[in-house]
Amino acid sequence: MAGYSGPVPLVEAIRVGIVAEMQGTRLLDAQCNTGGLVDPAFGYRVPLEVARDKGLIDPRVAGLLNPQTSEQKAYTDPNTGKNCTYDEMMQKCTKRNNVLLLPIDDRNPQIQTHQMIFN
Repeated sequence: MAGYSGPVPLVEAIRVGIVAEMQGTRLLDAQCNTGGLVDPAFGYRVPLEVARDKGLIDPRVAGLLNPQTSEQKAYTDPNTGKNCTYDEMMQKCTKRNNVLLLPIDDRNPQIQTHQMIFN
C-alpha cells in the first residue's frame, strides 16, 4: 500500500477497505482486551484512550471499541461452541507457571478443528 514500506496498521487497513470493518473491529477488540492497541510506530500496546489521544485511531472506530464491547459475546468457547465474553473466557482459564491457559477438551465432538480456528 502506498506510504507503507512494511505491514499496514490494522486501523488503516480497515479505513481503506483492505480489511472488512466487522472482522477488523473484532481484531481490534481482541487487542484492546489483551493489553491495548498496537502502536505501529513503536510496536508496543497502548490503552484505547491513549491511542485515541495520539491519533492512532479515529473517533468513529474508537466508538466501535468502547468499553462495553468487552461485554459482547465475541469469543467462541472451543469446548461448547457457545459465544462468550472475554471475561467469561478468562474465568475458564487455569494458571500454570504464571501463564493463563484455556483447557480444551479435545474429546468434545461439539467443535471440529476447523471451527475452532475460524470462528
